[in-house]
Amino acid sequence: MPFLGFGQFQALLTGVYAAQDICGIGTYEELTKPLIKSYEHSLILRRALEQINNNTYDFLISHLDGRIGSKIFQESTHNPLKVLSYLIRPFIKKEPRYLRNE
Repeated sequence: MPFLGFGQFQALLTGVYAAQDICGIGTYEELTKPLIKSYEHSLILRRALEQINNNTYDFLISHLDGRIGSKIFQESTHNPLKVLSYLIRPFIKKEPRYLRNE
């Protein structure tokens, strides 16, 4: 998920998918669907991080170092960032003003 600013791997994949589409091996739109879903999840997480203050951030990070963090990141068979994006979605405000087309 590129919500932390990373995305080099996805950028390379889209180039490979474009080449495959040009060669007739696959359809670019179909090949990139998983990347688009991942990007949508990352936007939710990014909006959540933009809306919290330093105290809340410190609270969240301190609790990831204990039992909760090990359950989420070590014992879970699911993508924890994807699950987290579904859980916090109802609490996220609409997209920030600078992203809106006004």
